Amino acid sequence: MYSEILIRYGELMIKGKNRKKFIKMLENRLEEVFPEEQGYEIDVMPTRAYLKLEPESNVKAILEKLGTIFGTSSVSLAVKVPTELKAITEAAIKIAQEEISDTASFKVETKRSYKPFPLESNAVSRHVAGAIFKTRNTPLKVDVYKPDVQLLIEIRKEFSYVMLDKIKMPGGLPQRTSGKGLLMLSGGIDSPVAGYLAMRKGIELACIHFASPPYTSEKSLEKVESLNELLEKYQKNIPLYVVPFTEIQLAITASRIQPGYHMIIMRRMMYRIAQKIAELHGYNALINGESVGQVASQTLGSMKSTHIVVDLPILQPLAMHEKIEIISIAESIGTYEVSILPYEDCCTIFVPKSPTTNPNLYITQNQEKLIDVTALLDSAVENTKLIEKTSNNQSFL
Repeated sequence: MYSEILIRYGELMIKGKNRKKFIKMLENRLEEVFPEEQGYEIDVMPTRAYLKLEPESNVKAILEKLGTIFGTSSVSLAVKVPTELKAITEAAIKIAQEEISDTASFKVETKRSYKPFPLESNAVSRHVAGAIFKTRNTPLKVDVYKPDVQLLIEIRKEFSYVMLDKIKMPGGLPQRTSGKGLLMLSGGIDSPVAGYLAMRKGIELACIHFASPPYTSEKSLEKVESLNELLEKYQKNIPLYVVPFTEIQLAITASRIQPGYHMIIMRRMMYRIAQKIAELHGYNALINGESVGQVASQTLGSMKSTHIVVDLPILQPLAMHEKIEIISIAESIGTYEVSILPYEDCCTIFVPKSPTTNPNLYITQNQEKLIDVTALLDSAVENTKLIEKTSNNQSFL
């Protein structure tokens, strides 16, 4: 029934002279997800795009794929018709027969950009709604404020469109329009969500994970690889760097560093390593899943003591989110069930009984002198591995 999907742009529409660049990046992503060689046809315009549908098109699957494309605010299933009242009305009646049940309320809304059309917008809406009423044996309910179903009509010069409701899309900015960022991917609930939100703002993502074998298992690493792959719905081929962190953690726990400062100093080492890897591979920022006050290492005092060791910007998409909000996003993007699998990470293995929540920076810096920071850092960076992607990494999906 539907001839195409109308795709509305999101935040990129507030751009100025560089808007064309953002639209081009969105076009590249649309063509990546819907390649021409697979029979897809996309028409990208200055204010919107159209994806052509065929009678055999799997509309549900196409909508799911559209939900992975950032830079789009909403889409609508549409029928393209001549700019004639009869054709518009017939298309609206056909959609109504398929989509509006006898118990549902509905509304017809018309936008008329082609002003020579003989009827004004409200008159078109009333005419179409009246025609729909006449096709029903059971009276339908009109609700202009909160209808169950909304029919949208756009009257343009060359063609007009009759559409069903707006379907919300992820919004944000098109892929790879905001630079490159390195996500500290732990394997918990928060960091994959932080990665998703960073990509939604146009950041090209890579991930870094700290592993502590034999204290952390192969299953723990496989879990992280699976989370990395789940994020690849939104960006193809996300690099995953794995840092051997055991030597550093053992050095800290074997030293005379106060146990309450173990976690802070571990995290300072993580940030130093992450910055080194980011600089080696051209990433412009570090990204984490920290949420203010959630755990001891995420108080403002703890963040100050850890973040101070790096110069790169640290992006914290979840800083002001409550846990229930983070879980909701994790469920919606499909990472939650993998994140809660009971496999340990390096932070949970070596966490002290009473970590300090408000570390003194002077004490932290002096405690850190009890280990050879430079040698440990150089060894970890030198032995960091880029994970090769294999089909076996799908074990948790």
